[in-house]
Amino acid sequence: MGRALNDRTDDTAFAATPLAILFAGSGAAALALETAWARLGSQLFGASHEIVATLLAAFMLGLAIGSAIASRWQRSPTGSLQGYAGAEFIVAACAFASPYVFDGVGAMVVGRSTLVRVIACVVILLPPTIAMGVTLPLLTSATVADRRGIRRGVGTLYAANLLGGVLGAAGAGFVFLPLLGTRNTIRLAAALATVVGFTAFQHSLRTPAGASPPAKERSAPDVAPPPPPSSPWALPLLAVLGFVSFAAQVAWNRLFANLLGSSAYTFATVTSVTVLALGAGGLSARRSVLPDRVWTTVSRRALIVAIGAHLGLLVAHVAPYYLARAAIAPGTLRVLRPAIVACVVAIPAWQIGAAFPLLASCVPARVPGGAAGRANVAATVGNIAGALAVGFWWLPRWGVERTVDACAIAALLVACAASARGGFDSARRTAIVASIAVLLASVMQPRWDRVAQAAGTFRVASYRAITERFDAPCGPERRLSRGRVLFHREGALGTVVVLGHAGGEDCSLYSLRVNGKAEGSLFVGAPLRSRVPLGARWMSAGDLPTQTMAGVLPGLAVEPHGRALVVGWGTGLTVRALLTTAPREVIVAEIEPAVVDAAQLFDERTLHDPRVRLMREDGRIVLAATPAGSLDAIVSHPSNPWVTGAASLFSREYFTLARSRLRARGAMLAWVQLYETDREAVRSLVATFVTVFPDTHAFVLRESRDLLLIGRATDGVRAHATWLDELRDRAREVAADPMVVAAVGDLSAWLTRTPSVGGGRLARWAAGAVRNTDDNGWIEYRVASTMLSGRAQSVDRVIAGLVDVGGGYPGVNFLTF
Repeated sequence: MGRALNDRTDDTAFAATPLAILFAGSGAAALALETAWARLGSQLFGASHEIVATLLAAFMLGLAIGSAIASRWQRSPTGSLQGYAGAEFIVAACAFASPYVFDGVGAMVVGRSTLVRVIACVVILLPPTIAMGVTLPLLTSATVADRRGIRRGVGTLYAANLLGGVLGAAGAGFVFLPLLGTRNTIRLAAALATVVGFTAFQHSLRTPAGASPPAKERSAPDVAPPPPPSSPWALPLLAVLGFVSFAAQVAWNRLFANLLGSSAYTFATVTSVTVLALGAGGLSARRSVLPDRVWTTVSRRALIVAIGAHLGLLVAHVAPYYLARAAIAPGTLRVLRPAIVACVVAIPAWQIGAAFPLLASCVPARVPGGAAGRANVAATVGNIAGALAVGFWWLPRWGVERTVDACAIAALLVACAASARGGFDSARRTAIVASIAVLLASVMQPRWDRVAQAAGTFRVASYRAITERFDAPCGPERRLSRGRVLFHREGALGTVVVLGHAGGEDCSLYSLRVNGKAEGSLFVGAPLRSRVPLGARWMSAGDLPTQTMAGVLPGLAVEPHGRALVVGWGTGLTVRALLTTAPREVIVAEIEPAVVDAAQLFDERTLHDPRVRLMREDGRIVLAATPAGSLDAIVSHPSNPWVTGAASLFSREYFTLARSRLRARGAMLAWVQLYETDREAVRSLVATFVTVFPDTHAFVLRESRDLLLIGRATDGVRAHATWLDELRDRAREVAADPMVVAAVGDLSAWLTRTPSVGGGRLARWAAGAVRNTDDNGWIEYRVASTMLSGRAQSVDRVIAGLVDVGGGYPGVNFLTF
């Protein structure tokens, strides 16, 4: 009997090798699908934190249900392989159908509540993810003969799946989504799942139950040590480690959005490095561990997780300095960004990945597949709880630092519990080390520099590395001091900060930043205070001209006393400017509540204007819920198109939706940035907008390097000169408003002197450019790549041939805008 078991262990080592390769393909397909589905789901159901969290939770919930089902479904090795092949076929079929299902369900839930959209996400994702969840238990049943082989077999399969997932996440985020688009990426992943399924089925036919591999292919005898005794402690410890894993990942994603930019490339980098470290940890767990050392080893790994989390906080503290220094030398940031991510996340992820197979080998179960399935269920339930707890509770209330501290404490509890299971002496040593670690972390951990964290070091050199001052239109020697934090909050979707910069008694700058990206600024001729002083003189510099004219121009282009919609609250100054044109009602969609609270430092009266109705919802969802033909004006000024979540507000489908909500002769304004971009990206945005609004007119704002596109809901194209005359006639009604005067001076003169173009000239200038769609996501990846690589073109080069720019534009100082 003993010899038979040893032979089966050898057979397991033989069988696991090709199946591990197949399981790597499963992981690549699964992570690519997760990335693509998250993008598709946020476009159709909104980018609110409820929807984003639901997409992730639904994915993990399906995995947990699948693992629970498979842990109770015991089959022969051949039957398990065929079940695995069938699961991959289900994944492939669901993936091929998913774009059509998302479109159909998305159309059904338009205008419905968040709860209805959340349920729709879960219903769509559960079938394929349940099929994904059954794969690990089934392959374990096919390759592991008894509990002695669980650690090695599960470690091999777990590592292979995660390392394949690295290829899927990185391939989708860096290659296939930018190159092929969302739907073709889904089809490619579905094709991969189909190939994996066919190969697994063929393998099951070639290796029927009870057959042994040829002797020449059999691995060298490797008698596995006795299995560790099973323990009910294994499942709760797996759940806590799963909780820590996802809770920390959500917190680190928020941190890196500030340090590296809130782009698709940043999230792809964090996901890829995390999954790579988890897989490498699982691979390292294949080494033999004596049964009486399993719990001590788990305790040590959990302790390293806690220490690694605090080391990550220290790396995050100094990261802005090195990122800023690297920004001076072109090309170094490309290496430094993933290096910083690895320094922060790799140690905890590696140890968690290594602990999973060890704890799985201790899970009470009659057969190996059941143990693997129950272990996967526990870890996945912890993943779901961690993602939801941090996204909905910890981050908004505690912030990144305290969230990571809480994760470290949870890991220390795992270390103490595991050491207690390993014996009194081990428990005492672990408790002493854990207490010292917590004490040192509490005493020695420095507080983060909030200014440096919000400085946007992914764009330019930070305040600390280059200079304590920067150019300004006022202040001593036209320079301002380093900023101080006036407002800081970890919102549901981003870190919102208001920085104040002092320039003496007659100059100060207030800047609103979300995840390090400046979203609006205001220069004031007064000393710096905790908020913009009432009655202080505003200066026509920074973002004020753009914020003002983004509200005034569409208001002038339509009849007064109508209904308007503004996408994005920002500083609130655009809404205030729109109110000067006398609309009857202004609906404002703002997805991040913390932005609205921060904007009160700039202007606290507009929010309480009886004509303003604020909706804390995704702008695209608000538009979809608005009756067709019910709006007179739409102002769309989200963040830059490289920012995750904002990209869908620059697509052809979004502009088409907006036009359908306008009345005849209504107008839409779209804000296009002329900095951190290149000529082809701007041509693409103009071409996309003009395709939907042929009667489009554009203004180039010299002061803030922005392009304002105004499209009219008409079939004909009005002569630009005629349209300008109409604007000047209407301008008399708002020309005396103090905000308009502060921003642009004489409004009629501004309309005359500002470079503008309309008619067919815009279409001719953008002819042949790529149209940005929800599916291809061309703008998001193009602008993100340009911005992160430092290849942005000068504004003169970007708009050459569009308008006469006269004397050209000065260099862009991003710290001031």
